[in-house]
Amino acid sequence: AARGSPRACGAAGQREALRALHARGIEVILDVVANHTAELEAEGPMLSLRGLCDAGYYRHAPEAPARGEGRAYVNWSGCGNTLDLSNPMAQRLVLDALRHWAEGYGVDGFRFDLAPVLGRDGPDGAFDAGAGFLDALRQDPVLAPLKLIAEPWDLGPHGYRLGDFPAGIAEWNDRFRDDVRGAWRGDPQGAQRLAGALLGSAQSFDRGGRPPTDTINFVAA
Repeated sequence: AARGSPRACGAAGQREALRALHARGIEVILDVVANHTAELEAEGPMLSLRGLCDAGYYRHAPEAPARGEGRAYVNWSGCGNTLDLSNPMAQRLVLDALRHWAEGYGVDGFRFDLAPVLGRDGPDGAFDAGAGFLDALRQDPVLAPLKLIAEPWDLGPHGYRLGDFPAGIAEWNDRFRDDVRGAWRGDPQGAQRLAGALLGSAQSFDRGGRPPTDTINFVAA
């Protein structure tokens, strides 16, 4: 497609952009949302998964609400619904999408929005570092070698999971952010906390065979 044409802004244009970035030594990490969809709450529009298999793709409250029909959606994403990645078909959907971007476009990795949702495997929704989707992600021959980064919090029960993901999945470290900002402000013991952060945040990450590189240190996002 000619430069500037509508087609140049599609798949071919995206692949060209990635090649140009890679040629300049710049990696591309794709921010992906695998915790909810645009179908919103149970009363929202039927766009795709709800019409295919509502009970299989979404998490529902265990009991029907007092009013209305059907069961309400679990909303651990804050956006009205939560994908049920304990379901094999939902897992396959997400893994296929990730492989599409990895193989078809050459992205270097993924940053997973509200990633504890991806590890809420059981019927009670408790987070499990050995959840099926996380295991499949780390064993996939295409995806496992890439950079995999979790945003380690969601809106579900016990949703703050910094340091709880398995080795091979790095995590945004908001405590590093807070410790750096605290040292800048001159907070009491700010320098001591900053020292621990600069040594790899061992209090959060030094377990389960995790390397220091599993912490993604940031100051602002």
